[in-house]
Amino acid sequence: MNRLKFFLVAAILVLATAVRSNPILVSDIFPSPSFDLVAVSIESEGMGTFPMVRVDLKLYVETEVRVEIRDALGKKCYETTAFYPEGDQQIRVGIGGLNQGAYFVKVSTELEEKSDMILLEKP
Repeated sequence: MNRLKFFLVAAILVLATAVRSNPILVSDIFPSPSFDLVAVSIESEGMGTFPMVRVDLKLYVETEVRVEIRDALGKKCYETTAFYPEGDQQIRVGIGGLNQGAYFVKVSTELEEKSDMILLEKP
């Protein structure tokens, strides 16, 4: 019994020393977001122009951002990837060849992904 107590105390001391030299941060357990998806909208500049999906986001770190547009069945229609600096960003993706219907817009970084749905209506 005494040996068990000795090993338990030794293990606690080793663990306490390890935590003191390499503290566990809350951000290690619950990482902060790399971005906020502010808005996803469809815009058209005027008559005869192709509609575009506009993604407004706030990046908290400089990172590569991928925007995917998929139809209601999950088929990938468009994809674009680019590197963006920290701060407020607008990403526009032309969707002129798409039919009327529901589409899903997925925005992702290496740390996380977020999605939204758009409804494309043609006049």
